Amino acid sequence: MYGSPVIARGLELLIESSGGEAMLHVWQGSDALTQILQTEQPELVLIDPQIAGMNVEQVMRSVAKMDESAAVAMISTEESSAHMEEAVSAEVQGFVSLNAGAQDFIASLRLLAEGHVVAIGPDVGSLADVASEIHSHADSTSTLTARESDITVLVAEGLTNKELGIRLFLTEGTVKVHIRNIFRKLGMSHRSELVAHAHRTGLVE
Repeated sequence: MYGSPVIARGLELLIESSGGEAMLHVWQGSDALTQILQTEQPELVLIDPQIAGMNVEQVMRSVAKMDESAAVAMISTEESSAHMEEAVSAEVQGFVSLNAGAQDFIASLRLLAEGHVVAIGPDVGSLADVASEIHSHADSTSTLTARESDITVLVAEGLTNKELGIRLFLTEGTVKVHIRNIFRKLGMSHRSELVAHAHRTGLVE
């Protein structure tokens, strides 16, 4: 998913030329993003704040509400400190510069879709700092909180998000945010993986 039809088509051709397959859906604004999240369930959401009509934190909230597993990456020709800080503070999975080489760019998209944290572009110094900060955040939150452990147990017991919200006195949207954070911390994308993790680690018997 991306916000510019011209660049989206260019990305499709670039991916196809490298032997891959991709279907990119163009979106601008929250309504278009919500519709695509509902109907297409994308693996990866790419956002250029200059084009999308939304800031990165707004996109993160929309994805958390509508699709627990999609990765979000900021993509831009700008590599200013403000853009870097925005990417880190919004807790995106990656920052990918449109100034990166074609092979590096394609490799970064594949890594993002697989759940890895990525920061890539020609300005190695500044992007290395961003990568370090994103990785540091991921490392510092690798352990589930008490609330997240409770949610993991209830997911393993088969409760839906709505049922989780009722049990824990949370809104369904808040439950989705928690589950998305759990997936990110554990490197997962499906509830079945979380159920297996809960049994494997002894959270449930």
